Amino acid sequence: MKLKHNISLSFAVIVCLVGLVGYISIWTCQQMLQKSIGENSLVFAAELLRDINTDTRFRIEYFEEFAEDVSLRQTLLESNRTFAGMDDVEAYVTDQDHLWTTTPQSEMTAFMQGLIDAELSHTLRAKLAFWEKTSGFPIIGEVFVTNKYGANVCQTNRTSDYYQADESWWHKAKDAGVYLRDVAYDESAHVYSTDICLRIDGPDGDFLGVMKAALNIENALNLIKKAGADSPYQSTNIALFTQAGNAIYDLKESGHNDHPSELPSRQDHANDSAHFAIEKRGQIKKLVTFVSSKEHATSHGVDFDLIVEYDANEVFAPVSVLRTRIIILSIIIAVAAMFNGLLVYMSIRRPIKRLSIAFAEVGQGRLNTQVKVSSGDEIGQLAKSFNRMTRDLTTKMTTIEELNSANQQLQASEQCLLAAETDINQLNQELKDANQGLEEAVQERTKELEGFSYSVSHDLRAPLRAVDGFSRVLEKDYGDTLDKEGKRLLEIVRTNVQRMGTLIDDLLSFSRLGRKAMHPGYVHMNELARDVYAELKSAVPERQINMDMHDVAPAWGDRNLIQQVFVNLISNAIKFTGGRDIGEIEIWSETKDDMNVYCVKDNGAGFEMEYADKLFGVFQRLHSDEEFEGTGIGLALVHRIIKRHEGSIWAESEPDKGATFYFALPRSGKNTENESCKNEEPVEAACC
Repeated sequence: MKLKHNISLSFAVIVCLVGLVGYISIWTCQQMLQKSIGENSLVFAAELLRDINTDTRFRIEYFEEFAEDVSLRQTLLESNRTFAGMDDVEAYVTDQDHLWTTTPQSEMTAFMQGLIDAELSHTLRAKLAFWEKTSGFPIIGEVFVTNKYGANVCQTNRTSDYYQADESWWHKAKDAGVYLRDVAYDESAHVYSTDICLRIDGPDGDFLGVMKAALNIENALNLIKKAGADSPYQSTNIALFTQAGNAIYDLKESGHNDHPSELPSRQDHANDSAHFAIEKRGQIKKLVTFVSSKEHATSHGVDFDLIVEYDANEVFAPVSVLRTRIIILSIIIAVAAMFNGLLVYMSIRRPIKRLSIAFAEVGQGRLNTQVKVSSGDEIGQLAKSFNRMTRDLTTKMTTIEELNSANQQLQASEQCLLAAETDINQLNQELKDANQGLEEAVQERTKELEGFSYSVSHDLRAPLRAVDGFSRVLEKDYGDTLDKEGKRLLEIVRTNVQRMGTLIDDLLSFSRLGRKAMHPGYVHMNELARDVYAELKSAVPERQINMDMHDVAPAWGDRNLIQQVFVNLISNAIKFTGGRDIGEIEIWSETKDDMNVYCVKDNGAGFEMEYADKLFGVFQRLHSDEEFEGTGIGLALVHRIIKRHEGSIWAESEPDKGATFYFALPRSGKNTENESCKNEEPVEAACC
């Protein structure tokens, strides 16, 4: 695959990842916000319905207290005694009820007026006037009291009949103590109300009579109005229903409503428990919340159903804003990534094309071909090496031509034939040596191309950092809004970005090692090993690890490079003892001839010695990622550092019995590299 396609594919993957993260973020935030708003609406509706029920129950308690009034009981006792002394109570009640019901509504008999003007009737009207004054509206429409025979004893105004014992509510109140009729619309008063029927007992528990009052629910509607006014949403609509599904009140109509078609559909929520849902009304989506007092029923309460509606576009406006912002951000990142990829490709394509043309010219025999060097990067270094190679080839070919000329002169002379033959053999050998030199040059160029490939990996770090940075911002700023699945997916993105970054860093460290200048000197190995262990141990404070440090001889070499050796070997020892309760690490040294041998031993997982030849190869690992993470570059980096010091490295191990790594370094610096590098690059530790 061409470099152009590789770079395009890499940036396409990055753009896709950014788009995927953006889509997941939008979807997750929308779901969480919708759920949160719906649950808040459900709480709002439940609290409002609870307030309505509490207010209604509070009004009922007024009459329950009045049912204990002494004057009320005394009046009923006297009435019951009077009726008990009659010869025929039923005939008396029947006559009075007939006279009552046949009297026109515009007229009133003396008997009726006497009941209305009774002292207890005045007391009831006074209480009603007081409650109306404190509430601002008439709480009770009418009140009347019957004795145990069902006959009216007192009343605030005229009732439809005199005898009440033939009514079902009278018997229900007598049997249950309290009876509440479902809320109904009062055509005469143009209000919704409920009848409160209370049984009245004497001090000894004897049945004395029944009191009935018509309770106005206007205060419950005031609570709905206040809740609607306090709502942060302009589209808020609240509707109150009876348990039978009859519409009582619609906030948008600002009054009582006896036209159910104008209210939210109660039938869509029949027999439902409290819930919220998104419903479509024509072209408009609504967030609908339903609650019922059945779920919070208390004794002697009035049952209502409540529906709260919002315009979904208004409620979920923050979701649309968030979605727009994330889409814009994703587009910006994608465009930036594509532009950056184009710049990278153009910066690499031109010099590579010039090199390709130059190689073709050399192949055609023009060995003096030179490439213009315009940069100091890896491609520039490769161009310089190519120019050196062509100059060397030109020199070699000139030498070959001169030797051929001499060979022709020797062939022309019979007297020098044997000597010429010897010279020709020698020249043939030189040609073989020259050919070998060319092969070595090609190998060197191959290594430089390998370095170039690592430079490409280096250029990939910038977009990778962008992905890592934005994923960190997403986790920090929006982590609390993500659900468990969203966090898991975000963690997968971050983990794989970090693993890819680690692999690129390790490859760069490995490629830089060959170009890094060495600064040899005596290294205090005791101090160096202790410092490295202390730093690595601080990264795993929860682990219990014992390190036994013997007296370690000083070494001659580059301190920074030898430090990387200890970092890799000690970090491996800490990693592979992870399965032990207590990790054991031992470090010591031995002297053999003119070499110091340094040893790092652990009680970790170990390995089979039959695979020991693979330990120090690039990307060679003896354990899977599930067992121990790593890139397979660390020990290759250690091997390369030791070789640069004219030393050697090997290992001994058994499975599950730990491993011991040995590396030998010269005791003095006579054979150690002592080169300098103008642009020195650091070598970073690689994780095995």
